[in-house]
Amino acid sequence: MRSGLLGVALGLLAAPPQGGPDVGGPLEFKLEKPPTTYLMWVPEDYKSPHSRPAAILCHGAGDTPQNFLPCWIPEAKKHGWILVAGKSKAEGWSDSDAETVLAIHDDARRRYALDPDRTFVVGNSSGAFFVSGFGIRNHARFRGMALCAGAQVSAGGKDLSAARGHMVALFTAGEFDPYLPGVKQTHEKFKKDGWDTEYLMVRGQGHSPLDPQVYAWVFQKLDARTKGPAEHVARARRAVAERRWADAFEALKGCRVQDPAIAREADALDKKLAQAGKKAIADAVAKAKKDPAGAVADLARVSEQFDGTPVAEEAKAKAREIAG
Repeated sequence: MRSGLLGVALGLLAAPPQGGPDVGGPLEFKLEKPPTTYLMWVPEDYKSPHSRPAAILCHGAGDTPQNFLPCWIPEAKKHGWILVAGKSKAEGWSDSDAETVLAIHDDARRRYALDPDRTFVVGNSSGAFFVSGFGIRNHARFRGMALCAGAQVSAGGKDLSAARGHMVALFTAGEFDPYLPGVKQTHEKFKKDGWDTEYLMVRGQGHSPLDPQVYAWVFQKLDARTKGPAEHVARARRAVAERRWADAFEALKGCRVQDPAIAREADALDKKLAQAGKKAIADAVAKAKKDPAGAVADLARVSEQFDGTPVAEEAKAKAREIAG
């Protein structure tokens, strides 16, 4: 018969996790340093440890995250994205808000699995002027930025060239928006400098509110940047390096590669993933004779870390065998 402790460990392996993170929203979170609150929206089917693409939203002057974030939820639902929205210190955004946005991003990442290779920063009006420089200066954090109804030609300074090969920059403004010339000029500058960039002028639209087609266009364009074979392999590479095994498997599973060089790297990453799983299972099984309950508990952790992969199923089978 199984011991009580072993039965508990096997139960942990078989039972779905209880009391997981909240989903849906908007969800409100507080930070003590710097003192602020921010909102999140999380897809209903969110499941850790699988990461999700995310958009950090910066509202327009005089607006609030309570008003701005819900505008993006319908498109976030379609694409399965996480949304994060903070509040500027003053009515509009300035460089002094950078610390707050970075702290919000860090806190959101601690709470939920935001994919570091699929996180974008989005600004509207005053938020777009802020994001123009903020996004580029923090290009190591973000895959790209969307600037709605505002942009700065001088944005980014010395970081502009460093960010160019990594980020996408989307620009959009209404036909009658007084900021349209500056938005278009900034897009043209980025395009001339070799950026991955696109531009949308919304006919018949002024400065605010944003036309509904803007939300759809931004998500369509940003989401497309996460779907190519090179993107999948880059995500898998980083996930393997950070031991995010479920993310690595998911990225490789979605990868349909024809380029020989990319295919070779995908195969190599797939082998690393399989080897890591094999070693994790072997290490857990090695303790089975002395500590069967501990071995089953370790296999439960392996199953969670490799969720959705053949490794997870093998770990479960080994656990049942030990508990047998």
